Parts: sequence; C-alpha cells; structure tokens
Amino acid sequence: MIIPLLLAALAAPLPDRGLFPELTARVHLGAPPWLAPTRPTVTVNAARRLAVLTYDGLPVDAWVADPGDPLPPAVAALPGLAVRAGPTGPDRDRDGLPDLLDLRVGARKAALNGA
Repeated sequence: MIIPLLLAALAAPLPDRGLFPELTARVHLGAPPWLAPTRPTVTVNAARRLAVLTYDGLPVDAWVADPGDPLPPAVAALPGLAVRAGPTGPDRDRDGLPDLLDLRVGARKAALNGA
C-alpha cells in the first residue's frame, strides 16, 4: 500500500540548520508516494519536538510534534505502525533531523532558490 503523506499544513517549520535558512518554512517533506511503507515506525524526540517516520529504518518524513499530539491521519493509518520515543537517527548538525532528511531539505531549498 502506497500512501502519500501531505504534511504541508504544519504551522511550524522543520528545525533545519543549513543553506538558505529563509526558505526553511517553505519546505515540507512527505514520504515518497512510490515507496512502500515497510515496517513503518514513528520516533518522537520530545526534547526536539520532532517526529520522524521511517520505513524499514530509512527516514522518509518528519514533522514538528509535541508530546501528546495525535499522529497525522495518513501516518496513523499505516499498517503495522510502531511508535517509540528517543533520538531520531544520525544527526551531524544536531538540529534533530536525521542526516538523510537534512539532505532532502537542502535539495528542496536549493530548488526553491533556483540554485
């Protein structure tokens, strides 16, 4: 089952440290619609107010989340979804986003900038 995750309505931008900081609020991720949700897991990092969705350990989406916030409906509907608390993965710049998602955010900001 392939479920596109549309999280563009989020009020707060992702906590990205990187190029084109003025474009951060315009970047919203979402799991690629062609990627099958194998072993979906949401990891909530309460200290960073961040939730990361992984498929088979690969980070595919992230959103700002406070403890007790409900999961986005498309995420909550994923079959076999596991939810856990803790760090969200390797994070060299310590912004809370896993490095693989940092790359996606940077690529989207570069595209928005026309670089």
